Amino acid sequence: KDHPALHAWDIWNETHFKSYDKDTLCEFRRWLEGKYKTVAKLNGAWAKSYTSFEQVEFEEVLWASIVPFIDLETFRNDNLGEIVKFISCCVKELDKVHKTVADNVMSNVAWDETDRGTDDWKVAENADQFGISFYPKTGGRLLKKNEPWLRCLTFDGARTAAGGKFFLSEMQSHSYSEIYTTERVSPEEITTWGMEAISHGASALVFWKLYPFSWGLQIGGRGLLLADGSLTKRSAAAEQLGEFIRGNKEIAAAMKPANSAGVLFDRNNIFT
Repeated sequence: KDHPALHAWDIWNETHFKSYDKDTLCEFRRWLEGKYKTVAKLNGAWAKSYTSFEQVEFEEVLWASIVPFIDLETFRNDNLGEIVKFISCCVKELDKVHKTVADNVMSNVAWDETDRGTDDWKVAENADQFGISFYPKTGGRLLKKNEPWLRCLTFDGARTAAGGKFFLSEMQSHSYSEIYTTERVSPEEITTWGMEAISHGASALVFWKLYPFSWGLQIGGRGLLLADGSLTKRSAAAEQLGEFIRGNKEIAAAMKPANSAGVLFDRNNIFT
């Protein structure tokens, strides 16, 4: 914690939590009791006939009501946020100087995947700084379309959740793997994505990653450097982008576009 190079603690990279263990079930029951107050109100919403909150189990959604599923997913968002808060408090007890960072995959407003159990706002409000992983050129597995409008919407979503400034905690800097040759990132794309991020509120860019993977499923993928450690044109583009940020902070701040439209985001509506 006293190292001069340390900027912040990334307390949870690409948040994700799904568990059906007994402790999570106890938390879910407490969450339900806090929401409904009485078993009668829970029964009315869930179309059940419980006599106690302790009778609630993790069950498949039945035809009578979809509310059990919606409540479970909403609880997962809240619970994950509470876990972020707990970890952040633990770190703060040991280091009262540096900030904590927690990051999601992409942004909820532009990415309709709910399996991770995350919500941008719930994560952002429980860490000092909110960040996202950003992989626009991954064959639709993350950003559905690698187009300017969707990239910028992703950044706007992260900026809104973060209250103005967000971290680009991971930005794709090459291919996912040598197997996926169409995903190779060019120096021009690094510059373009970086400028888009800066203009939409990014206060830090972290490229993933420096060296390429040397073994495993992602062998040869994601590297600003070659396997022998030599520089690439992508690393030169990243360096130029860093020089721009350091030398033109006022310009970067002025690049933020005026809002001409707003996005209404309702997580519960996605669950239905």
